[in-house]
Amino acid sequence: MRQVIRSFKTRFTEAAGFGGFFFWRGLDRCLGIGGMFLVARGYYFCRATLNEISKRPEPPRPEPAWLRMGGSLRSRIRRRRQRYVVELLKNFPDRMAEPRWRALCRLEGAEHLEAARQAARQAGRPVVLVFVHLGPIYIMRQWTRAFGFAAAAYVGGDLESRGRVTRFQDRLTPFPEVPVVFFPGEVRALIKFLQAGNILFMAVDLREGQRTTVATDDGWITHLNTGAARLANLTGADLMIATTVNEDWNRFRIKISQPIAGEQLPTEKEWAEANRRLLATLLPDIKAHPEQFVLPMLWEQLTPPIKAGEATQKT
Repeated sequence: MRQVIRSFKTRFTEAAGFGGFFFWRGLDRCLGIGGMFLVARGYYFCRATLNEISKRPEPPRPEPAWLRMGGSLRSRIRRRRQRYVVELLKNFPDRMAEPRWRALCRLEGAEHLEAARQAARQAGRPVVLVFVHLGPIYIMRQWTRAFGFAAAAYVGGDLESRGRVTRFQDRLTPFPEVPVVFFPGEVRALIKFLQAGNILFMAVDLREGQRTTVATDDGWITHLNTGAARLANLTGADLMIATTVNEDWNRFRIKISQPIAGEQLPTEKEWAEANRRLLATLLPDIKAHPEQFVLPMLWEQLTPPIKAGEATQKT
């Protein structure tokens, strides 16, 4: 019986996903991007309100004071609506390259990405763009491609778990000759992809795999995955930090940092130091937009506090 119910829910979700795909794209053609977003704003507000009214707030977690966000119904509705807008934009990977769509997103540090692309083409130096689950990350790859950079992403699961609707959306992305995603079982293909001088998005706040402990100056620690540092060292890739945030309910900003040379990360000590530098670069956006976490980072408080950089042991 459970299998029948699960199958029904899967088919219903897929039907709703395809229905929404064609509905929103048709609305964009008929009303333009402004009219479509006007309809979406009203619809998502009602949907988010109904969902949050019937849902209990999440219990508080131990975390720094600068990460604590409002738990009011209004703020929860706003955060949920932002997640719905991200799902909406997934329906337009091919149109996001149009000027009217690109006007919705600011790309800071494009010169760093362009320099890295030239290095990849001329010297075969690939790029690993590291990020944490903050902001509209699930459309960061789409926006990056819309700005002319053919990036792929390392994701969990497998092709089947990605779902039919998402796989259909993937086929509309710019640069169809470049893979969209890589899964954990495709390490060889991933390395070959990087060694060809390509760009890869990879999260460093994954809660599995080998990690290092990273401390802040106010006595809190978290754990960052070493996968990006190890992959950069293996392939000679440069590490660059990518952050993305909502600047308004339908306005976005992506920021790309200057690179960290991957060939300088051969040992655990260097991986830990790389992760420390990554967190230091990420903290300003984390502190400025704590309400935009998709997957909250897990924190522990040290007693007595220690200075950043002193906690580097493997977990």
